[in-house]
Amino acid sequence: MPPLRIPWRTLAGLGCALACGGCAQVWAPFGEDYGEEAAAPAPAAPYTPGQTPPTVVLTGSIEQRYPFVRFIQHGDDDYTAFVTLPRETDKEGKFMLELTALCPALTRAEAPATAEIKPGGGTAYLGPLYPPGNAPPSPTASGALSPVEDLLVVRGSEHDIDEVFNALDLTLNGGPQIEIQAQVIEVTDTHGFERGVTPINSSTPLITNRSGIGPNGEGPFLRAIGGAFPTPTGQNLAGTAGSGLVGQISILYNELQLQALIQLLETTEGVDIVSRPRVVVRNGVTADLSSTERIPYIKATNFSAQGVTQSVLDYQNVGVSLNVLPFLIGSDTVHMVIEASVSRPGRNILLSTDSEGNPFFSPSINTREARTALAVRSGQSVVIGGLRLKEERDAKNKVPILGDIPILQYLFSSVSQELVDTEVLFIITPIVKTRQASISPFGDIFDPFGAGRPAE
Repeated sequence: MPPLRIPWRTLAGLGCALACGGCAQVWAPFGEDYGEEAAAPAPAAPYTPGQTPPTVVLTGSIEQRYPFVRFIQHGDDDYTAFVTLPRETDKEGKFMLELTALCPALTRAEAPATAEIKPGGGTAYLGPLYPPGNAPPSPTASGALSPVEDLLVVRGSEHDIDEVFNALDLTLNGGPQIEIQAQVIEVTDTHGFERGVTPINSSTPLITNRSGIGPNGEGPFLRAIGGAFPTPTGQNLAGTAGSGLVGQISILYNELQLQALIQLLETTEGVDIVSRPRVVVRNGVTADLSSTERIPYIKATNFSAQGVTQSVLDYQNVGVSLNVLPFLIGSDTVHMVIEASVSRPGRNILLSTDSEGNPFFSPSINTREARTALAVRSGQSVVIGGLRLKEERDAKNKVPILGDIPILQYLFSSVSQELVDTEVLFIITPIVKTRQASISPFGDIFDPFGAGRPAE
């Protein structure tokens, strides 16, 4: 292997850099912050009571410090600021009283700053869409401009506006923020069994006596026995509808013929649903977390004297709902008032019949609820369990007497059995937040090293 040769110019450059203390200029791939540490500034002289306090110097212009606020400059140190607020912020007049009490600039005797809330001062176009290129509707048209926010108008010097904004921040953000992390685990086990029998077609009874019938109607006493006992999922030999094993049997003994379709079906289903909703709320504000499904059902609108029902299609929300009201007590203790609810469709209830005499059903809603109040430290978890529902449904349709005879009962009856076992667990974790970002948008998506989320 030939010896490694380095050009003399490179060696000279490195030597000069080392001699001049320039290592930070040679290797700084991430900027100067990763080079040599800067010298710490000299400590300020201590402030002694009785002396004149140091003057606070504001850096940057007022527009740079508050980039989301609109300003109008009237003179060298005279500004008007327009601050957006949620609608009806000062509906009862308490907001301005709190803001004035926290801001001496608004109450000083000489040339005080002014602050006024204009309800509905911020408007936006909420009318119908108009084609691109065409002129928008007139602002005076009905529904064209609608109030979407209130405006706080503040006028004063630069220091006055800074003082108002500090008081505004204390008024709106005086309490801490609390992140509610929840894990909802729903485990469902379903076991079902179906057995039924139906004729091959509507014109062929289950059992037929093929003996001849004379011109005067003489013949056997038992001509035919019919009936249909389908299962809830139906049956089809081609497999295009229904499910399970469908078999056709046909027995001819002397003059008696039996023809029928028999269906057998057994189902087993296991479902595990895990959701991890998160929400950040202010101290003392309820966090609502829900995961629901809209199921359709027939809603009765009118019952006539003859028992005929008029109905429409409606929807019902079922699923998981969780309400958490957090209160911060002391430094890191969170008192939570928790309400958890789980609902799902239940059995169908026969209400009446429609105009053609068909049965009219409406589903029942099974609801399980749990309420509690407890105190935990920030970062600790609370588990709510025991919300378990076990349903067992047995349905049997049969012909009296014939449906109880051994062997023949399989031809003159149908059986449907269903066992549903559902359990829901709630794992709730409150975390007191600081001013840093509350929820990382990529923390749960990309974590190649399994390090978990960063510490607060």
